[in-house]
Amino acid sequence: MHIFVNDFRLNQLMAMAALLTILGLMLAIFTTYRIVGAAAVVLGVAASVGIVLRMNSFQAVLDNAASTTGTITTMGRSWFSRRRRFRYRISYTYTYNGDTYTGRAVVSLMPELMTLQKGDVVRVLVHKDQPARSLVPVLYPG
Repeated sequence: MHIFVNDFRLNQLMAMAALLTILGLMLAIFTTYRIVGAAAVVLGVAASVGIVLRMNSFQAVLDNAASTTGTITTMGRSWFSRRRRFRYRISYTYTYNGDTYTGRAVVSLMPELMTLQKGDVVRVLVHKDQPARSLVPVLYPG
């Protein structure tokens, strides 16, 4: 199974992190704003590392996935949108091998794509060896 995050979006994020790093290097080397440049380099590298770790986390669950069902327990939405997208905080419970777990997700979606409501039953992918790690595929369209 492969990461189902939109490859274009992932490429955009990595490109922005790389540009921030390059801009920081240019500022640090060619201008008197060395501290600003160094800060941009640090932020660019940290963003790249964060993106890679996040994708590896998703991929680890997908590589060792077991499917089960879960129930949405809480949902919250941010008060304002950013580029017509709202941040949703979702909590869900699921049972795997007789044990009950709680999972959480924070996603940024357009309201028309968020069709889930509290109490809905959803498919949950669970890491076979670490069942506390899970994700709900319907939250990641594309």
